[in-house]
Amino acid sequence: MDLETNILFDSRDVMFHETTYPFQSIPPENDPISLPLPIDDTDPIPSSRVSNSKSHLLHNNSPTVPVSPIISPTNITLPIPLSTRPQRYVSKPAWMCDYICSCAIDSSSCTPDTYSLAHKCFVAQCSSVQEPKTYLQASKDANWVMAMQEELQALDKNGTWELTSLPPTKRAIGSKWVFKLKLHPDGSIARYKVRLVAKGYNQVEGVDYFESFSSVAKSVTVRLFLGVAAAKFWPLFRLDINNAFLHGHLDEEHTGSDFIALLVYVDDILLTGTSESSLNDVKQYLDGLFAIKDLGSAKYFLGLELARSSHGLLVTQHKYLQDILSDTSMLNAKVASTPFPSGLHLTLDEGALLQFPDRYRRLVGRLLYLGFTRVDLSFPVQQLSQYMQHPRTSHWDATLHVLRYLKGSCNLGLFFPSQNSLRLTAHSDAAWASCLDSRRSITRFCVFLGVSLIMWKTKKEATVSRSLAEAEYRNMASTVCELMWISYLLHDFLVPVQRPIPFWCDNKAVLHITANPVFHERTKHLDIDCHL
Repeated sequence: MDLETNILFDSRDVMFHETTYPFQSIPPENDPISLPLPIDDTDPIPSSRVSNSKSHLLHNNSPTVPVSPIISPTNITLPIPLSTRPQRYVSKPAWMCDYICSCAIDSSSCTPDTYSLAHKCFVAQCSSVQEPKTYLQASKDANWVMAMQEELQALDKNGTWELTSLPPTKRAIGSKWVFKLKLHPDGSIARYKVRLVAKGYNQVEGVDYFESFSSVAKSVTVRLFLGVAAAKFWPLFRLDINNAFLHGHLDEEHTGSDFIALLVYVDDILLTGTSESSLNDVKQYLDGLFAIKDLGSAKYFLGLELARSSHGLLVTQHKYLQDILSDTSMLNAKVASTPFPSGLHLTLDEGALLQFPDRYRRLVGRLLYLGFTRVDLSFPVQQLSQYMQHPRTSHWDATLHVLRYLKGSCNLGLFFPSQNSLRLTAHSDAAWASCLDSRRSITRFCVFLGVSLIMWKTKKEATVSRSLAEAEYRNMASTVCELMWISYLLHDFLVPVQRPIPFWCDNKAVLHITANPVFHERTKHLDIDCHL
């Protein structure tokens, strides 16, 4: 810049005169006055935007007033910038119009701050109690010792076994003690429960046994049971069987207008129905057959924490997750924002073999049960469970990432609203040839009962699909089978199923194949796998 002519020049060679200040002695003609603004510690700092009606106070024709330095610590000179740029309007992207984004729930609605005081106390009590994991730990407590003695007496009374010599060429199956605490609805300890169980995982199918049976309910049955009870405002009670070993056929009877349903999981029972007086009669009847323990309103069932209000039923696994993080020393881990690393593709031979593979298998098994209420774990657990036989360091690192994600989302769960239409809907999708080891497709689907999510699954297909349309079509066929089974289950709950059932798929080729029953050259082989 030429200081005499005030002409600007563009040049690659520039020289800076760091000791020359040409505008130091030239005062500006209309310099805005910086006013001392007092700042109160209790009030927030005002916005830097100034309205046009007040701008003439800052730009006036009065002579320049020399500003003396301000000594008072409460007065600070702040320049007030004037911005004439209009506020930017951020519109919704066009690609988001294809998705339903209005049903997102704020994360604050799932925090413990929204719980009632009674449920906060119950969750705190559940998290504080510790159950022994070995006989050595339990033998130091008189309550657990007494419970083990009662269990042995009950086994002998019911004639559970007969002492005999071990036949040749046969091996004995070991046993272990399982310790569980049963809690009242207020969080107090109701019972010290002990079970002596056989180590069935040591048995070989076809050698030690040919078929097995256990009175356990499927996870989708439990979620549907809770969803229907919440939508119909049915009361929920929890029962515990004292040393009962049942085996027989169930007879279903329906008389009158009352409906009662029992959900049995080994020796834990959930009871619900239309009439509370009828439920009390059922509890008295069951207690007369094989002594049961009435635990009151269902607050805790199979590691599920149930929080109920007039708006619906919230199901979480906070205590179970805290136990996992504590056992793996991940309570103070850094939080991850996604359940699985973005762009990560696990393979069979990447990384070194783990020195202790049992630790990996136990952790993945616990994550599998944690998926009872966490749909966001469906894909990570499906990926990790493929490498149970020979886990490697890359698989273990991915598992730790899942734990870091769970550390920051431990309060998430399933919500079953009380205002629900109870209509079945389903969605399905597939990732074609996404498995790098076998080039099989990864399929997933989810089933809604009204607005309640009751079933989901992520699975690798049993065969290699030749196209994405074939993978999606096979997935739709499997989903339809699940929908038919859920329809029969809803019929048992006296819930009418509206037909046809809405089923969404984003593949146009699959939609055309389902709409046109004519077999084509490339779809004839699907008839054997999906239609027979």
